[in-house]
Amino acid sequence: MNDHAKFETTLEETDLSQIEFIKELKSGSEKAFGRLIEENQKKVYRIALSFVKNPTDAEDIAQEVFIRVYTSIGNFKGNSSLSTWIYKITYNLSLDFLKRNNKKLKTTKTLDDPEDTEILELSGDKFIPEKEFEDKELRKDIEQALKALPDEQRQLIELKDVHGFSYEEIIEITGLKEGTMKSKLNRARVSLRKSLQSKWNF
Repeated sequence: MNDHAKFETTLEETDLSQIEFIKELKSGSEKAFGRLIEENQKKVYRIALSFVKNPTDAEDIAQEVFIRVYTSIGNFKGNSSLSTWIYKITYNLSLDFLKRNNKKLKTTKTLDDPEDTEILELSGDKFIPEKEFEDKELRKDIEQALKALPDEQRQLIELKDVHGFSYEEIIEITGLKEGTMKSKLNRARVSLRKSLQSKWNF
């Protein structure tokens, strides 16, 4: 069997495994639901935290997300991946929380997080050169610049450049059309770049 055939077989096995997993979830399997929580709880919490800032509120949202998933899994149609569907619920519940509490979207993500070394790839090339990215003052300025962005622009930066979602996933999560989403994201990146250009030579 050549490498291409092996790759196709692996994809088929992955798809079948996912289908069976979803069937187990829909049948009410506690084991399957436990696995779903284990595989997604960290990212669900981090997404919620990046929007609402308060750890306790983020934990409450994460708990609500999995309750919603448990009660709504029967409605999952498979038009997106299961994880994208879960993150869409997280996104919507986070925004609902902010609206209920009349709060602006906050930026909690700190650029010291070792898991976020890929942050802010704002063009085809690295927006922040690696050696400059290590500068604490630069990281602080980026955080402040993010906080100054309008909520929707900051949301898109968070989803794409902090959490690493693909364009397709962001479209699914936010409900924006492709052209609209890319245009808004580009404006957000331009605004962020301009706010940093006066001090940093990008």
